[in-house]
This record gives sequence, C-alpha cells and structure tokens, in this order.
Amino acid sequence: MRRFRALLKKELADLARQRMVLATVLLAPTLLTAVAIGTLVAMTNVPVDDLGPEDLEVLSRTVDCAGLDGPSCLQLSIASMHRILFLVIPAILPTAVAAYAVVGEKTERTLEALLATPIRTTELLLAKATAAVVPAIVATWVCAAVHATALATLLPRGVVVQVYDLSWLLALGVTAPLVALGSVLVSMMVSARSIDPRSAQQVGALVVIPLVGAIVGQALGVALLTPGVLLVATVVLAGVDALLAWLTVQLFERETILTRWTGL
Repeated sequence: MRRFRALLKKELADLARQRMVLATVLLAPTLLTAVAIGTLVAMTNVPVDDLGPEDLEVLSRTVDCAGLDGPSCLQLSIASMHRILFLVIPAILPTAVAAYAVVGEKTERTLEALLATPIRTTELLLAKATAAVVPAIVATWVCAAVHATALATLLPRGVVVQVYDLSWLLALGVTAPLVALGSVLVSMMVSARSIDPRSAQQVGALVVIPLVGAIVGQALGVALLTPGVLLVATVVLAGVDALLAWLTVQLFERETILTRWTGL
C-alpha cells in the first residue's frame, strides 16, 4: 500500500499541473449544474395551473404525482430528469484524466521509468484509476449538493424529498462511482495500446450514450430510474467493472509498452 499511496500522490500532483484537464474537471459539472438550476428558476416563473388530466397522466408515467398538484407534478418531473446528469458527470469527467494516465506518460517519456520500478501492475493501474475517479466523484457530489440546495430553495419540500429519496442517495454513493470506474477502465485499456490520448478519451465517453438514452426516454414518458432499475443497473455495473478491471490488467503489457514506445 505504501507504493500505491506514493503513486496516487504523484498522479494527483500531475493532475494539478494539467491545467486544461483540471479546467475540464471543474468547468463541465459547473455548467451542467448551472443549466439544471436555470431550468428550475425558469419553471417557477411559468404559469402551469392550466395542466389538464392528460398532461398529468403523461407526467405520472415517470414520477409519482400522488398528493401533488399540477405545478408540483411538473416540477417533480423536470427535477427528476436532472438526476441523470449526476450519472453523466462521473461518466465524462474521468476520461479526461484517464486518457492521459498512460498515453500522457508515454509522450512525456516518464512511463518507462515508472514501469521499471518494482510496483505491481495492479497497484499502478489502481493508483491511476483512483486519481481519475476521485476528483470526478467529488465534483459530482458537490454539484448534487448544490442542486439539492437549489431545489429546497425553489420548490416545495414534497418535491425535494421525492427527487432525493433513499434510492437516489444510494445511487449517488454507489452507482455513480461504478459509472466513473467503468469509464476510466475503458479509457485506460485504450491508452495502454494507443499513442493518442484523444482516442482513449473518445472511447471512454461512449459510456455516456446509454445515459443520454435514459434522459430522452424519461422526457418521452418512460420511467427509467425507478429504484428497481437503479438496483439492477448497479449490480450489472459492478459485474461489468470487475470484467473491465481484469481485461485492463491483461492488456497492460509492461514489456510491450517498454519496447514499443521507447523509440517514439
């Protein structure tokens, strides 16, 4: 663990020096959260008292409007869609860090010295993955806290309680880190065989596609983020991440990297 902690400290220090990558980690979630809060502010200024039974029926397909009036039901529906953003953020952010975890060190000629040390491959990859996942998850949790505070300020308490219920709090604590880890592992697998960090970042970002589909589906009236769906998705993600971790270790061939990239 001493070698892991030393390498993790080095990775975080390297991240702090990568200004463009650090700006992505800070700017992207800030903009997404600002847009979400902006829609809430705009929604509170729009008259929605004329919602008819048909409108409420469509809204009730995605959220539980029992005990809520028309405006509150609409607010709950919109705020619930925002929750998927806090799964998109941990899917996008780590790719910017993980894409440079291996490729960046290849281009800077520092990877060879690192691979020549006695650190094990699992320790090396774990440190690099942790350095990519932790900032993304911290940013996600901070943005979710800001979003929840905005909801509590702008919307009725009954809406806030339904948006940030126990199942969603567990999703933020468990599902979001699993999404981030999967995105990082995919990026690192590509990085191990690539000399272009952009290709690794683009492939890792493919994790976002199912989440975008979830946003579109919920907007069309399909309930996708029920507690049962979140539970199944979390279990599947855990299995997929375990498989990706095994594949990443297998594809990370230290000797090949040393001999292939030394002359670049």
